[in-house]
Amino acid sequence: DENARGRTWEKYDKAGGMLPTNSITDIAVDENHHVWMIIEDSKRKELARLRFSQGTAGSGKGCFELIPEDRLPWNSGTDLTTLRAEGENLFLGTHSDGFYILTNTLTAADSSQFIWQHYGSSEKLPNLDIIGFERVFLPGKEAPLALLHPNALTFWDGTNFSISPLSVDGKFSCMSADGAGDLWVGSNKGLFRVTKEGDIFLYNRMNANFHSNNITAVVGCQKTTGRETAVWVACNENPDGADHEPFILSFNNIEQKVARKKKLGPTEARFYEYVLSTGKKFKQYRNDEYGVVENCTAVPASLHYFDGLLWDKYETAVNCLAVDGDYLWTGSN
Repeated sequence: DENARGRTWEKYDKAGGMLPTNSITDIAVDENHHVWMIIEDSKRKELARLRFSQGTAGSGKGCFELIPEDRLPWNSGTDLTTLRAEGENLFLGTHSDGFYILTNTLTAADSSQFIWQHYGSSEKLPNLDIIGFERVFLPGKEAPLALLHPNALTFWDGTNFSISPLSVDGKFSCMSADGAGDLWVGSNKGLFRVTKEGDIFLYNRMNANFHSNNITAVVGCQKTTGRETAVWVACNENPDGADHEPFILSFNNIEQKVARKKKLGPTEARFYEYVLSTGKKFKQYRNDEYGVVENCTAVPASLHYFDGLLWDKYETAVNCLAVDGDYLWTGSN
């Protein structure tokens, strides 16, 4: 169906015969615009891809391919966790088996020609549980690959692994690098910042005004405001539960509406303060420059922007983030 801007959504699912399951746990797109995914079917996670002929990506003409087990280097039943497409390479993380690199995603005619590399205990990988990859670009230096573990962080320069002093008495959840070469790592204890000099800072409810220390998403931006540091971060105390109060968006039981203004970063945003018949109060913000809308949430949750100096705060529940040029995409439940 086309939306108001004339764009078309193509749906790939089990009902349409394109996928064997609707459970997709991670996704990455290579330079050929082929879509790699980890799918979960019958409690097993498998590697698959949607292949498109040149010029047909997004046209509904993709060909689904479940990579056969006999063409994969890991044992059947290996728990696949995360993907990252980068140039010719596809990085694939696992629980307890390190990570794999498919080194010829762009040139292999089919899966029988795949060339895989494995990095595990034999290669002296210090932690075999991989939950995320991120490339950290440092000025004048080779860009290392950051490997995120549930409670630790490792850097890899393509030859050697080095253990970061960063650790957490809890669990890491996500990470992203910004244009300054800093690495931002989310956890259930707050947001950690690992600078290019190796310094570590922690941001949480106390010093960044987060509604929760449980970080659900973080995304670093390239230079956009005259400063290299630019990062969005979301926190949510209960990311698996309902984010908003019942009826809050339908406005069926509003007794009072008051127009107000609030300073949000460099601009002034209009917002309305509502009082419901139940006595519950909530606010809805509209920032005309950024188009940010906030609604009161049923659980402690908030979205924040940091420019290296100040934290902006938006009262909305977000579980995932993506930056696309001047646009910030957010997702919630």
